[in-house]
Amino acid sequence: MERTAWLACYEAAPPVVQDYLLDRQASRNEEKAQAALAYDNDAWDRVMDVVWETVFTGLPQADFRERLSRLAGDRKPEDVEKAVLFNVVLPMGDLVLWDVDTRLQELGVSLTEIQGVPRISLRPVSYGAASRRIASRAKISVLQEEMFRRLREALVSFIKGVRAIEQVKEILMRNQGEGGLGFSPEQAERYVKAMNDFLATTQVISEQEYADWMTVAQREAEVKKVVGAQLIAPVQGSEDEQIAQMAARTPKGPAGPLDEAVAATVQKAAVPNLDELFTRRLGNIISTRLRDVRNPIQIKAILARDTKVGGLGLEAIEAERVANIIEEAYGSLREPIADEEKRQIQAILTEQQIKIGERKKRESEEHARWFAEKAKQRPEEVLRRVMKGEAPPAFAEAMAGRPETVAAGGMQKGVQARVSVPSARVSEGMGMGRPTLDEVSPPLHLTGLTEELGGMTSADFRRLAKTPEQAADKIRQKLDTLKNESFDRWVEGVEAWRKSPLQQQYLKIVAESFAKGKPVAEIVEEKRTSDPDLPTSEELGAIISLNSKEQY
Repeated sequence: MERTAWLACYEAAPPVVQDYLLDRQASRNEEKAQAALAYDNDAWDRVMDVVWETVFTGLPQADFRERLSRLAGDRKPEDVEKAVLFNVVLPMGDLVLWDVDTRLQELGVSLTEIQGVPRISLRPVSYGAASRRIASRAKISVLQEEMFRRLREALVSFIKGVRAIEQVKEILMRNQGEGGLGFSPEQAERYVKAMNDFLATTQVISEQEYADWMTVAQREAEVKKVVGAQLIAPVQGSEDEQIAQMAARTPKGPAGPLDEAVAATVQKAAVPNLDELFTRRLGNIISTRLRDVRNPIQIKAILARDTKVGGLGLEAIEAERVANIIEEAYGSLREPIADEEKRQIQAILTEQQIKIGERKKRESEEHARWFAEKAKQRPEEVLRRVMKGEAPPAFAEAMAGRPETVAAGGMQKGVQARVSVPSARVSEGMGMGRPTLDEVSPPLHLTGLTEELGGMTSADFRRLAKTPEQAADKIRQKLDTLKNESFDRWVEGVEAWRKSPLQQQYLKIVAESFAKGKPVAEIVEEKRTSDPDLPTSEELGAIISLNSKEQY
């Protein structure tokens, strides 16, 4: 990546990323990976070019892997990818558009190792995900959903100020039968310390707020892909000419409240002797305050910071003056900027709801067409399903709107439905003739991915694939399909999966294992002699692995 392009990306990065890149820890991580792979400096620079394009410009996973493979030389491409991802990319993983954690697990890195790496926290985390991450950092294994629910409640009560830290400890050490978690004093101390460290670096929000944030983030990621392709294109000329070329490439949208507020504040600040680069840098600093990214103390510090490390190099008095002007702008202009952010979020949510409605309508129509085709091939089966109320509404409506195709008996002309003798006698005894489609008002009975996951049994799980691991992958694919539609749909799918009969069997087995102090495998073998429908040890292992990856 060109030096100017890298600097532009650095300037646009969040403050915490800038701080990390200037920290000695980032250099140590690079040195560790370079030493492990035995690259010379020139070759390592080419590897880092791939890293910067992945982190800053949204390089797709397939391109990342393909380019590292070309740089592997006589090394195994998987070893190169694992070392680079684990040591260099993972600490900045929140900047990457694809799932770094999942890819590392595919390369053989355990979830415990991944969660033990200190990371920059850019993305907010939901209450539920935060409670799981804190438990993992504290090296406390919690398997039961009920225990996670209690951990979440304790975390929320602390964040909202309902409980003090000592009260949280008391809840953690209280007996499980009395509504606590049964931690030992040492475990409670570890958890509280991990919780304080986590909350100091990560924004924790409700699940609904996280859903709103994720919707916006997905939209911004699409924009970032387009902008990223332009940023990495080569530029020529002097440094000033390169900056001008890159500025010309950046797509300009209509000025909103934020852009207008930044421009007005830059003009009011009237900082002398600023060239184009540092004027843009001042605008970025003002923008971070107006968007509530930095607080007043951080703004004053970055104004006085040396220009070589991302600041403006202002004297203390001048930095104080400019910081006061920025703070005045924040007080008077923050409200319309916040309103505009909410409006954009609401517009995206509305668009998502429209897409969901269109998808449901399309599924209903496709189901109706399939049902109509079955009506031509097996009329007696259709009659049975109509009498049970299983016909899709769209099919019944279509048939009701085409009376010329329906005979008096309720079936298509020229088709004779076969009805069993007992059914015919029951109908005659009740004084009923043959039922017609017009007499039936079937309920809505469509089955989507969410319903399929919510009704998953051990038999259904085994029918998905030959091995438990492949079956778990099938379920993960279904959840990924829901995630591509929207975050809300994915959450519904995960909740449905957790409430499925198969999951309930798994939870009961785990609970009994804890109560009796026996391994899960032993409990399963004892019970399967009388109930072969219970999941096997291999199936439980696949379910546990799936559950560890599908969290929010």
